Amino acid sequence: MAVTLACFVPVQGSAGEASPRPQEAAIAKASKPYPTEEVRFSNAAAGVTLAGSFSAPEGKGPFPTVILLAGSGPNDRDEVAQGPQERDTGHKKFLVLADAVNRCGIAVLRYDKRGVGRSTGDFASASLSDLASDAQAAIRYLATRKDVDQNRIGLIGDSEGGYIAPMIVTREPSLSFMVLLSTAALPFDQVNIIQKAAISRAEGKGEADIASDEALYRQIFSVVLAANSPEDARATLTAMSKPLIANGRFSQAEADVGIAGLTSPLGFEMMRYDPQPYLSQINIPVLVLNGSLDTQAPPKENLPAMRSALRANQDVTILELPGLNHQLQSARTGAPSEYALIDQTLAPSAIKAIGDWLIVHTQKNKTAAKPAP
Repeated sequence: MAVTLACFVPVQGSAGEASPRPQEAAIAKASKPYPTEEVRFSNAAAGVTLAGSFSAPEGKGPFPTVILLAGSGPNDRDEVAQGPQERDTGHKKFLVLADAVNRCGIAVLRYDKRGVGRSTGDFASASLSDLASDAQAAIRYLATRKDVDQNRIGLIGDSEGGYIAPMIVTREPSLSFMVLLSTAALPFDQVNIIQKAAISRAEGKGEADIASDEALYRQIFSVVLAANSPEDARATLTAMSKPLIANGRFSQAEADVGIAGLTSPLGFEMMRYDPQPYLSQINIPVLVLNGSLDTQAPPKENLPAMRSALRANQDVTILELPGLNHQLQSARTGAPSEYALIDQTLAPSAIKAIGDWLIVHTQKNKTAAKPAP
């Protein structure tokens, strides 16, 4: 089934014109056939309350519903990173995505990560498992809503959100579909090595320097993997960094940020994470969408790994969209330094691919759908 223009707001003009973010400006001006409400739900075990937005098509429902899982960093419900040290793209990607999904007749729940925006808790101390448990709390919240079709709830995970989505699906049998955007399928330490090399090439770095960097990063990652605790890893990495700072390889600030990231609860657990055992268990429909210029989850290495991990699943669609970067923007090189410079928030080809697939797959269980009690 093809997605019509009704599934997204048409944007007048092109990149570089008066509005720095044309899609977001168009959404702000357009009429919205989907009421949006501020919601809160609890992750009781963690003592955290998550705040978010629930938007659904007009009418009684019950509606098929997706939960949006944001990428890495302290992101709010629009997938905008918060905090003075965060490098944000300046785009409200989840605002644009939610608008498109709503216009396809599907409800959307998106929320501020713990410790971000209006959500309580502490993001800095959150682990990978903590973020997964917050998503599970979102699923439990949807189970309380009569306007949500309990047979048609799915996840759309972006980057890190897609990386942990398979873990969540294996724990939540009520989920009926999964969409993975710009998602890696290899163990995290391997993804990091591939990612760093791809970004360096996109930014014009020479192969000799890339090889030298790879050797160093392998050494750094081996320290983290061998450590018994984040504290042990931090002590070893701090000692290792001193000669590298002295010879100008890193600045003190760069070393401090890198060590803090690798030894945070999230970084330390993520370094040990492998999505493949979870992917191999998935038996619900899956859409995998990557851009050909993605340097953070490069398709050359990740899509074959994704196909292999999902080979037992009978309903898998894997698409590599030409000319799109990790943010699913039309790009020139795919380097992260381009993200904020591109006016486009989300490429129409990505919106259409997501919408096409969702419309087909959210119709499958419609006849058996039952509203929440």
